[in-house]
Amino acid sequence: MRLWLSLSIIVYHSMLASYGPAYDGDVVEGPARPLVLVLLPAFFALSGFLIAGSMLRVRSLKIFLAHRILRIIPALFCEVLISALVLGPLLTTLPLSDYFRDPLFAKYFLNIIGEIQYVLPGLFPDNPLPSIVNIQLWTIPVELKCYLLFSVLMLAGVSLNKHLMLLLFIAGMLVLGALQWTGHHVQDPRDVVSDHVLILNFIGGITAYLWRDTLRLSLPALAVSVVAASLVFWSNRFIALSPILTIYLMVFVGMTRVPMPRLLAKGDYSYGVYLYGFPIQQTIAYLFPEHRTPLFNLMLAIPLTLTMAVLSWHLLEKHVLDLKRHIKAPVRREPVPQPAYTAVNEA
Repeated sequence: MRLWLSLSIIVYHSMLASYGPAYDGDVVEGPARPLVLVLLPAFFALSGFLIAGSMLRVRSLKIFLAHRILRIIPALFCEVLISALVLGPLLTTLPLSDYFRDPLFAKYFLNIIGEIQYVLPGLFPDNPLPSIVNIQLWTIPVELKCYLLFSVLMLAGVSLNKHLMLLLFIAGMLVLGALQWTGHHVQDPRDVVSDHVLILNFIGGITAYLWRDTLRLSLPALAVSVVAASLVFWSNRFIALSPILTIYLMVFVGMTRVPMPRLLAKGDYSYGVYLYGFPIQQTIAYLFPEHRTPLFNLMLAIPLTLTMAVLSWHLLEKHVLDLKRHIKAPVRREPVPQPAYTAVNEA
């Protein structure tokens, strides 16, 4: 599911890379608005769901933080190096001496610690979205906030208590509703996917996992969730209810077997797709200015991004993650109850 979500964001960004932010605004305000706005909340809900499962097995804050560092930092470090030391020197409009002396070059490495920088000297100045190297990195600080919050909840003994997590999730929805009601949710009323929404979906994902044994999935409930989520995202009203709908959709789709090409089933390529997608799309827009259309961009971006993601996984990520087995932790392996979804089986 993470892979399909990552590829869906590349589809959305193909319009941004081809036509620029003005056309991007038209897409967000068009018929595809609910489909676009649900992508990132679903990502964060899925992240919370999976992390809760991991913590039930490990039950150690130190191990949790070590695992998160291993999952995020090495691959991010590699992508930043490739962007700054390979892509930049090859495509910059500046002399190389000026490129490496420019303060923007050194600042770009702050991405590794979560202080996001989007610009490399002289890169993509005439693209429809000028100068931006990797717009997708904006979610990394939000994800780090989620991990920090989860760490606090673990220390407080809340993170694995399903009743307290449910109360926290409900309280979060009430706070989000109050922020929207008083006009403090977001500065731009069209931009409903704020940090608050993403973090609340993360909390909801954790809660959904803790309540997985009582969760019921059915086609009628799915239909209601789809319609309700479309209305909420389309109207911008009652956005505080959106996490419930997004999480239900995420769990339903996650529990449904989706055909996967054999090549893509050999590793977890979603993070590589996330990291390399937009730099590749910007490079295509730069190298082929006469073909700046979403279809052309996707025809090249998807195979190139998947190639980089496969290389990233097999050459780096999976070897780094193998280090987890050297990190000692008390492990409790428990059978994982499956949600009841008779309607899905019948379908």
